[in-house]
Amino acid sequence: MTDIHAQTKATILREISAVTNRFDAGQHGTRFEDLGVDSFDLVTIRCTLEQKLGRAIPDHAWLGFRDVDDIVRFYVADSPSSNEPAADRQADTTRRFKLNMPQMAIGGLSESWMFRELGDVHWQGICHGLRTESHSIADDAGNRLYATFVRFRWEGSDHLKSFQENEPVRIENRLARYGKGMFFSDATIEGREKSIRASLMSAFTSRQGDNKSLLKGEPVVPEDCPIAVLESLPPFSEEYRQMRKRLLQGVELGGEQLLYSSGVLDEVEYALNPYQDFNGVNLLYFAAYPAISDICERQFAHRDSERIGLKSDWACQTSTVARDIFYFGNCEISETLVFRVHSFRAHPGGNACIAGSLSRKSDGQLLCNIFTVKKWHG
Repeated sequence: MTDIHAQTKATILREISAVTNRFDAGQHGTRFEDLGVDSFDLVTIRCTLEQKLGRAIPDHAWLGFRDVDDIVRFYVADSPSSNEPAADRQADTTRRFKLNMPQMAIGGLSESWMFRELGDVHWQGICHGLRTESHSIADDAGNRLYATFVRFRWEGSDHLKSFQENEPVRIENRLARYGKGMFFSDATIEGREKSIRASLMSAFTSRQGDNKSLLKGEPVVPEDCPIAVLESLPPFSEEYRQMRKRLLQGVELGGEQLLYSSGVLDEVEYALNPYQDFNGVNLLYFAAYPAISDICERQFAHRDSERIGLKSDWACQTSTVARDIFYFGNCEISETLVFRVHSFRAHPGGNACIAGSLSRKSDGQLLCNIFTVKKWHG
């Protein structure tokens, strides 16, 4: 048993080191706080251990863990083998549309509609894979879980205004998961001689009193779940983790390099609109973030229109080509947000590149980093 305990502990510390990039894990204590892990690190570590060690960790056990030795004791104890589904199962979705007014905005494809549609494809795929309706998704203790997007990235071969009224489009989506708690979608939107490629990543949370205290969780996954299982954690997730820890300096997006600076070029306050910014369970909707960013970004551009070289309305003179959003938190309906511009460059006739962030005004908590590339018209 001693050998098994030591081997299991070494394996767990090795996986924690890989997640945290701290290769001295265990030398200065084995408590989670000693290892410098945050809430998303814990989700990643949990999924990795379940994948590598072949046994799912129930929520009631996971929530009781305080250090590495607690995990070791769990894994060396006699237990039934994991009921993980086969890795070659897939959950793919195809949808077809003709672009009409509900799918359009400002003379082109509506980014808000695209976020909502791709989010729905992702969410419905999860519900299908878990064999349940969305309102019934829960952890093994019966707590209701909500799919929470943590990253949404898309890049187009052309800008949104290149999509025209009545144009037929097709959405193809492939869904996969890592462990029981992290779900990934790779989606393509095909139009006439142009396309958009999107990557989505979600985890699960339960509400612990209010929207500021959401706790990570894992749903009950049935044995016949058709969602493909990833053998390793995608780089898409590791980039998110690094951005969350402020270890990533920026992103390459739409053929441009966007840097995130700690400095602030401008700030714009935004009073949340509960009638359009919140979803059906009263959480700030992931699809509202790009719209809020656009509204605030437009105010910033109009304040400095002469220096920028803006000749008409920012919304009419630019069109989004690519977007990458890293989501970190949520807020209450009564909250006011602060949009900050951290870097900005624009070339008339070329691209405008903006690195921004959204935070809660009440406590300064960062809610997201948002990177945007727009085509400049005229």
